[in-house]
Order: sequence, then structure tokens, then C-alpha cells
Amino acid sequence: MEIPRTISTMAELESAAQLLWKIFDEAVWWRGHADFGWPLRPSIFRPKHSKFKNQEIALLNHFQGRALCQRDSFRNPQSDFEWLCLAQHFGLPTRLLDWTESPLVALYFALNPGGNNQHDDADACLWALSPTKLNLKYSNPDMPTKALEGLASTKLEVVESISSIAFGLKKDIALPVLLALQPWESNERIITQAGRFTIHSTEAAIETLAYKEAFLEQLLIKRECKRELRDKLRAFGIRRWNIFPDLENLAKGLIEDISGVE
Repeated sequence: MEIPRTISTMAELESAAQLLWKIFDEAVWWRGHADFGWPLRPSIFRPKHSKFKNQEIALLNHFQGRALCQRDSFRNPQSDFEWLCLAQHFGLPTRLLDWTESPLVALYFALNPGGNNQHDDADACLWALSPTKLNLKYSNPDMPTKALEGLASTKLEVVESISSIAFGLKKDIALPVLLALQPWESNERIITQAGRFTIHSTEAAIETLAYKEAFLEQLLIKRECKRELRDKLRAFGIRRWNIFPDLENLAKGLIEDISGVE
């Protein structure tokens, strides 16, 4: 049976998820895009953030220095990678790309970017990633026989080296284009979203890489199916306050419900 390449019903999503699990032989990571044409690229490297690209080091150093006075609101990061995670969590553009182990969470983001429907006139998509097969292809470009056979630990030297680039520090070692990481579950949002990360040393979009067929699939969501799929998500209990577990988003979600905003 072939993977459904177009998702128009929850049954097709379930079928795709089951088949991809069998094909990749592991838990698949998912990412939802409200526009089918958006690249798989971390926020710091996206065209709309191009003005920040050359300011990455300044942004993160300012964030790091000024966040310390608010340490009561977060666990104190112990490495450059943990600082990247914290900055990503609060919306600063970084070289981390968010993924989830839940296809329903990914579908929410494909259908509700920013809590509005401004992209309803565009086809959406779900990306499915095999993190282990990604690392087999890209974790050790100079010595493929010594590639990682699982997720990268955040304590690996190569992970810290990629993270340190963002803070203006460089080590003289070969760096992979990207890595799939063992998550640092540092806050409730990562936990409720079943959040995962890839970390990127360059701005190359994942779908442009060689060997992508071994670890990546894209599933189309036609624009005319978005409304019905949003209704199904609500029926499955996927709401704003489930995805963003804080009082601000609980209030926004309740207002959206009463106002009839999908």
C-alpha cells in the first residue's frame, strides 16, 4: 500500500503515519507548514528574517546577557545549546528547527499558523522525517562509517560546536549540515507538543539536500480541506491551550471559541 501523498481526511493522516512508521522503522518526526512552498529552514535563515541573519551573534548575546536577571522564570541554561533552546522557546530566530512526534500537533500548525487563518488560500503540507536515517546520512560527512546510529546527544562536541557558531565561537572540526537531536525537555511547551529539534550549521533547506529520499517525505494538504480538518482537530481535543499550556493562550483560545474563530 502506498503512502497517501495528499491528506484530506484524518483517516488518510492515520494511514500515512502508520505506513511511514513501518517504512522508516522508527517514530517519525512531523512538521506542519501552512504554505506548501515554505522551505524546511530554521528561522534565522529564512528570507523574512534576512535582516537578522548577520545579527545572530548580537541577538543571542544580548538575549543571554539580559535574560539572566529573570532566572526565576526559567532553568538556568548550562551550555550554548541550552541557551539556543531557551531563545527558540521565547521566539528569537535561531538555527534550531522545531519538530514533533505527534502528527496531530503538526497538523495544528499546518492549519492554524499564529492562531489565525491568513494562509487559507494556500495549500499546506506535513513534513515527515526519519531522524535516525537523517543522522546516518549527515552526522559524520568525513567518515560515513562512523555516523551516528541514533539521535545526537546535546552533549556531543559537534552539537556544542554548531551551537557555539551562533555565539561567535568556532572550533576547527568538520561540522555536519544538520543533526537530529535528543531533546532537552526544558519547559512545558516542549513536553505538550512532543517537541524535537534539528540543529543546522548552514542555511541549506532540508528538502534540497542529497539523499533526502532516505529520510524525508512531504504530504500535501489541499486548501479546500483545511476547514474540515480544523473541525476534526477540535473534535480530537487539539486546541490552542493544549499546544501552548499557559494562561495567556488559554484566554486567547477561549475567546476564539466564543468568537467562532477556527
